[in-house]
Amino acid sequence: TLPEGTPLNGAAVVIDVASGEVLAMVSTPTFTRAQVEQDPDLVFRDPLNNPWANRACNVPYPPGSIIKPLVLVAAVASGKHNLYTPIECTGHLMPGRSDILRCWIYKQYSTTHTAQLGHDLAAPEALAVSCNIYFFTLGQRLGPDGVADWARRFGLGSTAGLHAGPEHPGFVGPLGNAKINPSDAIQMGIGQGPIAWTPLQAADVFATIARGGLRIVPRLERDAPADASDLGLNEESVRQALEGLRRAANESLGTGFDISWDGFR
Repeated sequence: TLPEGTPLNGAAVVIDVASGEVLAMVSTPTFTRAQVEQDPDLVFRDPLNNPWANRACNVPYPPGSIIKPLVLVAAVASGKHNLYTPIECTGHLMPGRSDILRCWIYKQYSTTHTAQLGHDLAAPEALAVSCNIYFFTLGQRLGPDGVADWARRFGLGSTAGLHAGPEHPGFVGPLGNAKINPSDAIQMGIGQGPIAWTPLQAADVFATIARGGLRIVPRLERDAPADASDLGLNEESVRQALEGLRRAANESLGTGFDISWDGFR
């Protein structure tokens, strides 16, 4: 636990779901013009805090588990997953290899989500408890081409063109000319491996899912025309993805249930 008032480096983006407009975008730490004039090294030569970098739209980060709703709706839309066929959490994806591709609950507590719940997992449950085995499996089924294709449909690898400074396109696949391999696709199913996005892109992805699969490229200028495209998502997969996110925050087994701020859950 950090003392109250400890400065944190990070970023936040708020997008209006209905319109795709960026309502707020913040990056911290920041700097003032006075600091640039009086002590430019503090701004441009701080390799740890990098106050000159706009973390909201120009610094890519590994998605981690928040990519899992994208992977779910992509696997269903691709015909690679049946929502009504649950998946067993075995603790580790590869039979006989308990040292790799493990679920977090297996690594920490030597158990599985199937054992915890008493049954194999449906999609909302898998999202609520953030089961790695469920989404390793979907990444494996999508394969390298499927994971890359859907990530790009959702906007990874391109910029929004906000006209507010440099934007990073994020990346899908290894840097250089190396191709995504099947092992990469499995890891990308839980937001690890050769994939990264900016907070702006993450907000864009969640807004797209909230709209049922209609992607509206984020924009800052109110009078800029909306660039919209329908990704063709399965309606039930979207409903189950949103239900899983609700459970993650509101039910006792949800991975976001015990997060608190200023004493409020």
